[in-house]
Amino acid sequence: IIPSSVWAAFLGIYLAEGYCDGTRGGKVGNRVGISQKKEENLEQIKLLLDQLPWQFIYSGHTFLTNDKQLHDFLFPLGNSHNKYIPEYAKQWSQRLQRTMLDWMLFGDGKNTKDAHGIIINTYATTSIQLAKDVQEIMIKLGSSGTIIPYQPIDRLIEGRMILAENSHELYLVH
Repeated sequence: IIPSSVWAAFLGIYLAEGYCDGTRGGKVGNRVGISQKKEENLEQIKLLLDQLPWQFIYSGHTFLTNDKQLHDFLFPLGNSHNKYIPEYAKQWSQRLQRTMLDWMLFGDGKNTKDAHGIIINTYATTSIQLAKDVQEIMIKLGSSGTIIPYQPIDRLIEGRMILAENSHELYLVH
């Protein structure tokens, strides 16, 4: 039995930073991973994962577990380019939707301030469907959501040059 607030948080971080083996082709195992390179986020993710019935190990910027039932449940949610929020989560209470969205923003979000000092949450994804789903959740929470397509430019990440031509279009949900 998993408390609904814990599942909402896990689903949020999974949608932002998670994957299942086989969603991009190749060997389909039972591995489920949550990737995280931000050192300051590791402890909070670990505390969340410790509340789940699966044992996650941390290996090379990724929390991993090998569970067929969890893998089979999450696998249909796709990979980073076609992920989506499952219908059952869109029907949750505002409290659970807020928890899920907060964890999604924790993984793939950014806070900025507008000209008036108001904090604007921005969620980034390469999945247009996930962007639309996040927009729907933001509206259900009494806010608004604007989707802006963004084509990344050439950039240096951790000493590696990432060319724009090798990058997928991002969808920013403000």
